[in-house]
Formats: sequence, C-alpha cells, structure tokens
Amino acid sequence: MECKLTMYTMDPININREGTEDRPERATTEQANVIPVMEEHLHIGTSVVETGRVQVSKKVIEEPYDANVSVFREELTVEKKPINQFIEGEAPVTRQEGSTTIVPVLKEVLVKRLFLVEEIHITRQRLEDTVAVRESLRREEVSIERSTEDGPTDASTYTNL
Repeated sequence: MECKLTMYTMDPININREGTEDRPERATTEQANVIPVMEEHLHIGTSVVETGRVQVSKKVIEEPYDANVSVFREELTVEKKPINQFIEGEAPVTRQEGSTTIVPVLKEVLVKRLFLVEEIHITRQRLEDTVAVRESLRREEVSIERSTEDGPTDASTYTNL
C-alpha cells in the first residue's frame, strides 16, 4: 500500500492586538503575529505484490477392477410334432401354453378340407449365468504445492473418488 501526504499552505493571516485579521499586504507597523493555516490531503493507492506461488498438477491413475455379474440369456427349443389330422370348422390359431408357443402348420387337400400336418412347439427358457468382468477404472489425483519467497510451505493432495 502506498500513502502520499500533501500539505498546502494558505496565505498567512496577521492577527493584530485587537484580535482582527490583517492580510500581509495591509500590515501596519505594529507587531503582528503570523499563523500559517495548513490543510493535509491523503492519497491512498494499492499495488500488487507477489507473496507466493501455487503449482497444481494432476495425474490419472488406472486401477484394475474385477466383478462377477449375473447375465441372463434365453434359449429356444423348437420341436415339430406330427399331427396328420383333418380339421372340421375353422383353422386353429397360434396359441400359448405356459412358456410354450404352439404354431399350427396347415395344408389344403384336394377335397377342400383342412389337414393338420404338424404343430411346431417353441419353448422359451430363461437361464442365468455368472460372468467375470475385468475392467480398468480411472481416477484423478491432484497435487497442490504452495510456496513463498522463503521456500515451500504447504503441499496437499486431493483424490477424486
């Protein structure tokens, strides 16, 4: 911080014995007391001063990570079941029996009757497996070192978890 003090002097005022003021140009031969009147002004300013430095560094750390994860998969079993029957009335539609979907396969015979040749049975099974997963996980580590003119004063390490 910088301070400047400036002093200003005003015209002297003479005070005579009667207590009245006389300016110097009107001074008489009488003995006069001169009292200077002053006024101070203060100018305040600031300046930037380096008091220390900070060095920040960052590094990425990779660590292996192992885990067992359950995964699901579905398997379909397809079976053809021969039926070989004539159908009276409407044609059968695809239907669901538990986890099995049954799709009828039809064929028209010359007599114009429906003949059920076979049924295809599709069964769905949901299976669970455990799979080992190995991946690399990264994290960042930051180091901050503070120093002043006297030398290093503080070092800190921060880890991003």
